[in-house]
Amino acid sequence: RQRQMCIRDRSKSVYIMGEEPKTGQDATNLIMEGVMSLGNSNVKTVFDAVHFENLKIKTNDHFFNFKNQLFEIDKILFKNCDLELPKDKTMWYQIASGDYTQIVNNFIVENCRFYNIGLYKSAFLGLGNKQILPMYNIVFRNSTLHVTKINRAALINNLNRIPDNLSVTIENCTFVNLNVEGTDMTFFDLDGSGATNFILTVKNNLFSGVLTTTGTWLRLKGVTNRTIVDNYYTKGFALTDWGVEGNEIPVATILTMDELFQNPTEGDLTIKDKNSEVYTKRIGDPHWIK
Repeated sequence: RQRQMCIRDRSKSVYIMGEEPKTGQDATNLIMEGVMSLGNSNVKTVFDAVHFENLKIKTNDHFFNFKNQLFEIDKILFKNCDLELPKDKTMWYQIASGDYTQIVNNFIVENCRFYNIGLYKSAFLGLGNKQILPMYNIVFRNSTLHVTKINRAALINNLNRIPDNLSVTIENCTFVNLNVEGTDMTFFDLDGSGATNFILTVKNNLFSGVLTTTGTWLRLKGVTNRTIVDNYYTKGFALTDWGVEGNEIPVATILTMDELFQNPTEGDLTIKDKNSEVYTKRIGDPHWIK
């Protein structure tokens, strides 16, 4: 059934929130026809917050699609959301008229699941790379990205023009790549060469996919402080290049993808074996550790 959704717009903040679902209840459905766009092309709008919470979201286009709007947003937050995008559509697509015309201080994903990601050219979270359009702090935590097709695009890229301080945190997340074509994709293309300080944290994550997967795990540049620890990949999952030091390469699990997850093709990544290291060490998205 449809449940109450609250939309608030005050103090230059936008909150789109459903009621927190009780045990056994589904989240509030949010069907988006078109794209989410903020601000205008004449005067810069400053937002304290843009929050999406307790929602099951479907859209027929890019989620955010900015074309010459002027804005500065302190925090974009996705919390307790499931989201499904159509093929070749992204979370973030932007075109801008000049440097610093579109600024995000914090982009945070907490306890969310993104299903059936299918990318061909653009990244899932790809910044515009013709101007300086900073997104200073990016966090993915306790979340899942379920990829059905991705070519040479990355999940995150185009950070190289961000100046000053840049921080990227990827923690307790589960990533599954079901792209059977084995194209040379990159999970995370994290070039922070334009930043004065680039702090990177990648820990307690689980990576999985079909056996024919190739490509790169982390493409790093300009990192000044890094913590890459306690990451795992399912047995048999292959990448051409992990892109990190030997002691930073994820550890193989005892079980394969199909042995570990309930139904990875359909997006049910519930851990079947409670004796597995993923379950006992609570690696990856805790949503699937039941």
